[in-house]
Amino acid sequence: MAVGISFEELLRYEEEQTELWHNFFRKRSHLLKLEASATDDLGGLLLHIFTAEYRSAERLLGEPMTPNSEFKHGDVDALFAIAGDAHRKLREYLSRATEASIAAPRTFPSHTLGEFTATPRKLLTHALVHSFRHWAQVARILRENGQRADFSHDVIFSKAIT
Repeated sequence: MAVGISFEELLRYEEEQTELWHNFFRKRSHLLKLEASATDDLGGLLLHIFTAEYRSAERLLGEPMTPNSEFKHGDVDALFAIAGDAHRKLREYLSRATEASIAAPRTFPSHTLGEFTATPRKLLTHALVHSFRHWAQVARILRENGQRADFSHDVIFSKAIT
């Protein structure tokens, strides 16, 4: 047995954090309109987080990538439903993955790069770390606007990882 953390544990942590953020934004949907960058608001940043996870899962499963225009995200629940669907797809991939399949380089499609080659292990790592980094950005944007999440983001307080 290898020593370390599993993708299953990291995905549980991501799901836990996503649910906490979902509950936070259900009560404060107006905050999704806060500026996140020169070209996007917080709602757009969340859409980016969720569609990146979703597309990573589609790549891993060998499915065609869903265009942005097909993601329904008119309200908080619809937006977070994309994350739920992405997590289900990631779980589906993990349920079939083997040490050999996760380590074998594959070529994946990309809307921006055309194609890229990586192992599924690297793509899974990217999908989860990408989300973690952006959740920290969400928390920073909220603090800069006088808001705070009403829960802890720290792994040490997570129930998803023992």
